[in-house]
Parts: sequence; structure tokens; C-alpha cells
Amino acid sequence: MKNPFPYIIVGITLVIATSCDKLPETFSDRDIDSRIIGTWTRSYMSKDMHNSMTIFHDTLWLGTGNQGRQVIYKFDDRDVVMDFSFYTIDTLFVFRPTGTEETYKRTYKVSGDSLTFGKEISYTKLILLELH
Repeated sequence: MKNPFPYIIVGITLVIATSCDKLPETFSDRDIDSRIIGTWTRSYMSKDMHNSMTIFHDTLWLGTGNQGRQVIYKFDDRDVVMDFSFYTIDTLFVFRPTGTEETYKRTYKVSGDSLTFGKEISYTKLILLELH
């Protein structure tokens, strides 16, 4: 009979290796392209199968502390609110919605007061004026 000891060690090692939770990547203090900091907005319409039009207003806030928030209004009602952590590296915007371990990556480009994700999702920088 063969010695079962090596098989037991391999089995224990596999159980230990697969039972440990992977720690999520930290986003705090990661680099951020300073050009994206601020509030960005866009509006768009969607047509359903009955040719009804729905208007959406999408606001994206990106802060210096690697924190962001997206709020999408469907007409005047909040439809989506998502808090997330983010950082940038080269032309990649890396983010993780709060409360999840999933990390997403999107290419981005800043040109003047426009922020574009991929080739089609474009936001315009919201400029707030202070009156004195």
C-alpha cells in the first residue's frame, strides 16, 4: 500500500488555500487624475417598445479621497444611487461599488469640460458659480 501522507498534506493545503478569503484591493490613497475631480452630468433619453420616451439625468461626483457617487434620475425620481471607490491609472478608471468586492475598469478620456468613458458615455463638467 502506498503512503497516504503526501495526499493528506496536499488535501489539507488545498482546503486551507481555498477557504481563505481574498482581501479586497484597497483604493484609498491611490492616484487620481486631477482633471476628473468634480461633478459631471449628462442627460439622455430611452425609447421603450411602445415608443414611449423616458428622460434620464445622470450626475457623477468624483472626489479627491478616492470616493465617488452616481445618481441617476428617471424624469424627476431617483432611479439609481451608487456610492463607489475609485482610482485612475493611465487611461483606466478603476472602481468598486460600495458593499461589493467586484472591481470594474473603464477607459476614460478628458477633453476640456468633457469626460468620456469608452467611446460613447460622455459627461459635461458641472460648473458651480458662487455669487457674492
